[in-house]
Amino acid sequence: MVSMEVVLDQRYHQWVARFNQNTNHILTCKEFCAPSTVFTSWMNVQQRLHAIKSSLFPNPYASTLPDILLPEPLQDVFTIPEPLLIFHILPSKIRGIDTSSLIKQPTNEPHMNEQLSISDPLVVCLGTGASIPSKYRNVSATYIGFENGGVLLDCGEGTYGQMFRKFGTQLDDHLQNLNVVFISHLHADHHLGLFSILSKRQSLLEANDNYTPINIIGPTAFEFWLEEYSEIETLRYKFTDCNNITEYQALYYNEEISIKSVEVSHCPDAFGAVVEYLSDSNPWKIVYSGDTRPCNTLVNAGKNADLLIHEATFENGMEDDAIAKYHSTTHEAIDVANRMEAKYLIMNHFSQRYPKIPLFDWNLPNVGIAFDLMTVHLSKLNDISQIIPQIQDIFKEEQ
Repeated sequence: MVSMEVVLDQRYHQWVARFNQNTNHILTCKEFCAPSTVFTSWMNVQQRLHAIKSSLFPNPYASTLPDILLPEPLQDVFTIPEPLLIFHILPSKIRGIDTSSLIKQPTNEPHMNEQLSISDPLVVCLGTGASIPSKYRNVSATYIGFENGGVLLDCGEGTYGQMFRKFGTQLDDHLQNLNVVFISHLHADHHLGLFSILSKRQSLLEANDNYTPINIIGPTAFEFWLEEYSEIETLRYKFTDCNNITEYQALYYNEEISIKSVEVSHCPDAFGAVVEYLSDSNPWKIVYSGDTRPCNTLVNAGKNADLLIHEATFENGMEDDAIAKYHSTTHEAIDVANRMEAKYLIMNHFSQRYPKIPLFDWNLPNVGIAFDLMTVHLSKLNDISQIIPQIQDIFKEEQ
């Protein structure tokens, strides 16, 4: 397990040559290992969803080829491992490398080259679980993408990895074009992934001598944490306090997109967001609840939204738990959407007690549930509702 600099160093080659010719050298080095998937059960879920509707659930990006090929003189010396590669030490008669358990990588390329349009944005559910990452659902993050721009609504730990699985070789372009990150509140599952995103984006843009500081919108105290972290790693950003872009004010990060914050009922300094495309033709409005109890401030600010992304941490019947923890149930999220007169509702932020699919007892034409890496254009939201029966069928053991 070494760095690329060590692998390419002649002194390392001389050291390796001192071993017996029967020695097996297994080299673990990020640059020379393929970006393959690791979790078989997670991949199984993704492929089952892909079989239902490939446009909504493109296969996660994976490759059997590394970013950099090992130099030819070294290819005969080293074995580059893959996930679940086995090396048998004893008994001696089977000593050696066993590839029988390797994970079969997806054969279909993900839909990385969607046509992005500001009038029909792409919505990607990067993380749809609550509290902590699980095998099937990462923590909160939703990406809204359009040509030459993008907005990230919350950024829980592992968001960079989720973006990599979604966008693959196009990830750098999406990071460079990312304009705004909105952090709804200070709970860790909503912001621990931010520093990876900032660091990767900054290194890309500085290498191209084209660095534009990213806009970060968050609660007041979040700026203090950013400042402290910047003492360890210099990060360039522009911070805007959520309290300064309330429902009566808006931050315009370009001439057409407005982002405003809405105070919601969760912890102190918790906010939802309203993202609007201000155009005479094909305007749109996307509302993000963050974590919250049902609240009128969000309903009023989001009136007639094209899409409401609302948390639904608990199933119907667990209202007491939802009240105690300042979250919402599935039926409460639907009620908020109805009062808001939102055209479509996507529910997310499900408790990890529902590892694959939340419990629900409805099938409504304008309501959908989010899965990690689910990808949909604003004009195609009804595709989600249409496949609810198939989703219930493949996960019937979870219901």
